[in-house]
Amino acid sequence: MKLTSHTFLKTLLVAILYAQTYIASAQIFNDKTFKSAILNEDVPYSVYLPNGYQSGKEYALLVALHGFGGNHKKYNWLMEQLSERMNQGRFPDTVIIAPAGGKSWYIDDYQGRYRYASMFIEEFIPYLNANYKITLDRRQRAITGRSMGGFGALLYSMRHPEQFGICISEQAGISTKGQAISDEYFEKFHGGLYGDKLIGKERVNEHFLKNNPLYVAQEIDPQQLMKTRWYLQSPDDDFHSLPIAELHAEFHRKGVKHEYRVNDGKHGNKGTGDVEDRIDYLAKWLAEVSD
Repeated sequence: MKLTSHTFLKTLLVAILYAQTYIASAQIFNDKTFKSAILNEDVPYSVYLPNGYQSGKEYALLVALHGFGGNHKKYNWLMEQLSERMNQGRFPDTVIIAPAGGKSWYIDDYQGRYRYASMFIEEFIPYLNANYKITLDRRQRAITGRSMGGFGALLYSMRHPEQFGICISEQAGISTKGQAISDEYFEKFHGGLYGDKLIGKERVNEHFLKNNPLYVAQEIDPQQLMKTRWYLQSPDDDFHSLPIAELHAEFHRKGVKHEYRVNDGKHGNKGTGDVEDRIDYLAKWLAEVSD
């Protein structure tokens, strides 16, 4: 069958319209990878692109860090929930990125054999800035995480306030010095990060202290902490509720404005605490800038 010019143009137009519709629709991509020279490996990540992403404007950024042993798909539920809000006009259009962190605690290990934090700040963030239409305005760049992810979100926000203006930490996996010394599960969750087969007071070494958000907050300039909007959440029946409470107290001592929520529940439950409250907090501050 011979294709006439009229039929060809009609077919081409339909194809273009289909492509535009497809690109403009909100999507979650779970098969993305970033090639890291520092880690010498591919780092998987998921990305959510909102409706109209190809329109040419810059978008707010939310980075979501999963918990210990999780993967980059763990925050698909949040992407879906925020997508629904965006479609309803109840949340600013935002690009959401969730990288795989394995069991790294989002830090560099003590020997520099696996430098996840260096990769994240020196390679991954510049890669995101260059490849996605996201704003460089820190006030519209947020980071969140649960458990190990909450730990990483706090640490990155404290050390690199130029990257993130909003930090929402849920059930952050922080330990006090005393907890680290006596923790029977320390080797299971932290083995090889701060030293090899550490026992007792050996665990509270320099590398532990400089990579623990509680003790970083004690040493850091209050003016640096004041640059960020902080939201701390903790279940009441949680091993980590004590150090999170101590971080809350440290913020008070230094005059750092923040939100602090203690909810009924245990560590590890996605639904622990008021998820809507955290989303409302994030939406409020992102919208304040975009409006």
